[in-house]
Amino acid sequence: MVTSEAGYMKVWREFAGNATQYDLSGIDRTDLMAVFMLLRHAGPAALSDSQLSELSTAITNLETKFATPRVCDFYDSSKCDLQLYRDIRVKLAASTDRDELKHYWLAWRGAVGRDAAPHYQKYVNLLNIAAKSKDPDSDGSALLLYPYRHGNVGSIVSLLEELWEEHISPVYEQLHSYARLRLRQRYGVDAVPEEGPIPAHLFGSLEADDWSALEPLLRPFDNASSVDFHRQCNSRNIDVGRLKREAGSCYSDLGLIEPSTTELAMSELDVADTNSGSVLFLPRVLDGCHTESRTSLAVYPTNTTLSDYVELIELFATMQRFRERYYSLAADNIGFPYKDRIGYNDYGLELAIGGARALSAISPEGLRQKLSFQLPDTSEQAALNFRMAEALKLLPRLAASMAAVRWQSEVLSGSVPLDQYNNKWWELKREYQGVSPPESRGTEQFDALADGTLTLPNYHIRRLIGGIVMFSVHKHHCTMYGDSAKPLSECAIFDDTKLGESIKSVLVSGNSKPFKDQLLAVTGERDLSAAALVERMQPLTEWVMAYNEEDYKGAPTREGQAAQHA
Repeated sequence: MVTSEAGYMKVWREFAGNATQYDLSGIDRTDLMAVFMLLRHAGPAALSDSQLSELSTAITNLETKFATPRVCDFYDSSKCDLQLYRDIRVKLAASTDRDELKHYWLAWRGAVGRDAAPHYQKYVNLLNIAAKSKDPDSDGSALLLYPYRHGNVGSIVSLLEELWEEHISPVYEQLHSYARLRLRQRYGVDAVPEEGPIPAHLFGSLEADDWSALEPLLRPFDNASSVDFHRQCNSRNIDVGRLKREAGSCYSDLGLIEPSTTELAMSELDVADTNSGSVLFLPRVLDGCHTESRTSLAVYPTNTTLSDYVELIELFATMQRFRERYYSLAADNIGFPYKDRIGYNDYGLELAIGGARALSAISPEGLRQKLSFQLPDTSEQAALNFRMAEALKLLPRLAASMAAVRWQSEVLSGSVPLDQYNNKWWELKREYQGVSPPESRGTEQFDALADGTLTLPNYHIRRLIGGIVMFSVHKHHCTMYGDSAKPLSECAIFDDTKLGESIKSVLVSGNSKPFKDQLLAVTGERDLSAAALVERMQPLTEWVMAYNEEDYKGAPTREGQAAQHA
């Protein structure tokens, strides 16, 4: 068993060495050639044993810097044991006291980023050594983005940048401007500027990448009809076990997994001990939607009731979280190689497929079939409220990931010196997210480490691809296998083994097919597109634009944009 990062890299290096021993001149199958070329790419494993040990140490040091800090309570300075998942996220989402929000925002970054940047510089330097050992013109960024180049994508960063600029950014900027207006009403004109970046701590999340905490403030219509989530959960005794089973059935009903494996698979996804500070965050709905008591691991505070709209978005996130276990089982059951699976995951398409399954589950028809909900006729106002909750979860996440991808691309190339890491981080946060720190940040700080994803090099690219493409996947599935008489928002596909076979074929092929071929299989198109996302958000975008029309100050995330929209 491989028990360390360095050990895993050595195994990977062995794969690459074995693959180079084969003469490929006689191979005329492009799929086999692609597999061998991917296997030959050793990535960071091209380093020597001593360098691999240094790389592993740098990664461990960064992960330790993120996992171990504790900060002091805003109201009780003697209580200094607050942890990120158990405490700080909860307080950021729950508080509307701007001083309290600023305290936790600064305290966490001060604790995490202290003396951390040199460890990341070591990580960057070693990746560049590995890259240049194979190609003197390469760099650390190109090394980690190799799976996409192998997939005939070209520059994945440039492609995502184009999608963002042309299609997603205009929608995000309208939402950003609407949020500015409402935040100025809540916190005052002295706290939120009339134009320019908005202080990041006011959005209720660590990186301003999830605005769900602002849903009550930003909800278009307070009195719209709703699904009455809590009453229906109560009347049907829907608990964590039921949610697990229904999440599982989204995959077993398609024939991807044997139904008998569902209970075993889900038993490994129990909510962790609330006293643990090193667990992955699970959506709050896992505490049982029929109870008032809430697990302290949740982003939201205990003994509170969320709106129906946020509960449904959290249910969506729960379905996506369960997807990870089901894909692991499916991968084992249909037997494609481990390295192939890793490469496939790097693409991010499995996130898109999981998102599409979750979109079916939280549709009106999905709630009827899976949770036996009785739903009122969905009004236009209720539909807009739900789209707002969806947008507050998705669009800020895409903006934050664009900033992170650009930062990683530039820093990993070695072109950004150590003393400019933090300045570059905030330059890009302003550019893409339209947010700023609540006070000036120095070059000695390392705010990029605050959310703990720095050592997951393709995390943000996968999150972008998954978040954008899931709507294309859902639309394609509904067109091919759904009821064409129903609008897309009501499409829910279950018990369709043909769809299961389609998904399975993508999983089986893994990295033996280039990215664009895989994209064609799951979306019906060979090129990345944000059209389905924009289409889904169009009714909300039109409403927000009308609201902003009298006082629109476009988020100046690019030089000159504020003047353009003034």
